[in-house]
Amino acid sequence: MDLFKWFRKGKPQSRPVKAFSDRTFLVFGPDQLAVARTLGGLGRNAFISPTSNNWTGVWDREEEDGISLSRRRGELECKISGLLKCPVLAVGVDAVDGFSYQLFQNGVRYHAYHSAPSDIEDNVGPPVGGNSSELCRVFGCLGVVEQVEAVLHEPSSTPWNPNTLDEELQRSRKLADLLGFPRFITDVTYDLIKQSSVHDDRMERIAFVGVGSAFPAFLAESAAGEEA
Repeated sequence: MDLFKWFRKGKPQSRPVKAFSDRTFLVFGPDQLAVARTLGGLGRNAFISPTSNNWTGVWDREEEDGISLSRRRGELECKISGLLKCPVLAVGVDAVDGFSYQLFQNGVRYHAYHSAPSDIEDNVGPPVGGNSSELCRVFGCLGVVEQVEAVLHEPSSTPWNPNTLDEELQRSRKLADLLGFPRFITDVTYDLIKQSSVHDDRMERIAFVGVGSAFPAFLAESAAGEEA
C-alpha cells in the first residue's frame, strides 16, 4: 500500500478520520533495538520504526480504543522516557483535538499541545498549550523556535471539519520537518503496518520491528516478501 496516497503532488487529500486504536510516539536518542527490547520487556504489542536522525517511531497496541491523545495520561510514554532516560514525544491527529502532542522526559510529562481543542458542546477553540522554546531545547534545534511557534499557532484557513483533517496533517508534517522526525509518523497506524507494506516519502519500504503479538505478524510478512 502506498502510504502517501493522501499526499499527491505535495498537497494532502481528504481521508476519513479513524479513532485512535493505538499509541503513536517518538523516542529520541535510543536506537530501534534498544526501544524494541524495552517495549518487549514491558510485555507490549508494538511496531518500532528504524531510527532516523535520532528519532525512533513506536506504534503500540492500545487496550482502550478510541481515546484521543488529550484524554490520555501517558503512563507508557512516561515509563519509556524514564527507563531509557530520554525525551519521548507522543503525537497524533484526530477529530477531537486536531493535531496534538505531549512531551515527556526522564519519566515526567513536561507539557502538551492541541491545535483544535473542543469543549463539552463540541465547540472548537484556537490552539492551546505547547512550548516552542522547551520543545526545541529538548530536541536540540533552538534555531527554529520562531518557526515552530508559527506552526503550532497558525490559524486554520478553513472552518473546522472533523471528517477531513488535511490542515492538521500538514501541521504535523511542518513540525516534523522542523524537529527532524519522519513525516509519516501521524499517517501510520498499527493496523496499517500489520496489514501492508509501508513506504517512506522516497518510496522505500520501511523495515519495522515488531514485539509481542506484532512479532509473528512481522516475521510472516518478512518471510512472504522473501519468498516472493
